[in-house]
Amino acid sequence: MEMLLGTWRVSVIVLLVSCVATTAIAQDNKQAPPARPDLQWDKRSYEDRLYNGRYEDRYTFKHGKPYTLDPWTWGYTKEFAERFHMPEQCVEPDLKGALAVAFRMTPLGVNTECGMSGQADNCWPQLNCQMDIYYDNRIELPWNYPEIMRDNLMLGLHSGQYLQDPSFRSRGVGRHFYGRRDDKDQDKEKPMGAMNSGGGLRHGKYNQGGGVLALFDREYQPGIGLISWIGNGVCPEYTGPDKVFMRFVNYDDFQKFRRGLIKESDIRIDHRIDFPATFLKRAKAVYDEQNKANDEVMDRLLKGFFKSRNAVPSVPAETH
Repeated sequence: MEMLLGTWRVSVIVLLVSCVATTAIAQDNKQAPPARPDLQWDKRSYEDRLYNGRYEDRYTFKHGKPYTLDPWTWGYTKEFAERFHMPEQCVEPDLKGALAVAFRMTPLGVNTECGMSGQADNCWPQLNCQMDIYYDNRIELPWNYPEIMRDNLMLGLHSGQYLQDPSFRSRGVGRHFYGRRDDKDQDKEKPMGAMNSGGGLRHGKYNQGGGVLALFDREYQPGIGLISWIGNGVCPEYTGPDKVFMRFVNYDDFQKFRRGLIKESDIRIDHRIDFPATFLKRAKAVYDEQNKANDEVMDRLLKGFFKSRNAVPSVPAETH
């Protein structure tokens, strides 16, 4: 019951603090039927609702009917909003280097670890941060395999990861291999992963860490590419005065830096995305609320750890 109530509270907060929508459907005027706004929403045809409906029609309680709740917090350009019929209140003029960004917490991409404190059923379920980036695909990003246009690398989508399949972690759903395999003929110089850059939020000189590339589609829509990362690197933890950004560094320069041939300051930046403070504040409100579940699990595990060793955590002595 507590879990159900917690889920309900999270849903209400998502509705209150974030502009939410599932990935919108691009308009195709050749297929769009005539709009029938004179009819009630649930009386309009599926095609009419699909092509002519707005975000508010599909993903809010506007019509007093059951609707689909979207867990994403959005920020986007005016042009992106117009193209995909998104709410104007989430247009972010200070978004630079991307067409749209979207954040959510998800159980996908995270393994549930069990056996904590010596108990088989003592498990550590986790929620993970996920950040989607929609970008102008004319921008040249440092892809390690330019010939691969799309793939899905996210864990938890199917059961294959639990089979005895050593190649699983080096390939995506698209059957593309990234880096070394067990084959002796594999080129050992091929880079690991589809991209070795991006996926980490930064502010000032602080690097929040890297995210794991979950999926990408470099031709998601005409003129638009999509990249999604999962992990602590894309959690909206900081909302201070410094600009929060994500950078994509030149691959050749990064390899030279790793070999000690150049300084980090000499690495060329191929592309940079600046995140608006208003978007980050909305995303952080969702993150703080939903991350409480992770904190509660951590507290439980720590208590179980000390109990299993007949110990108690030390408490610093009070100072006067």
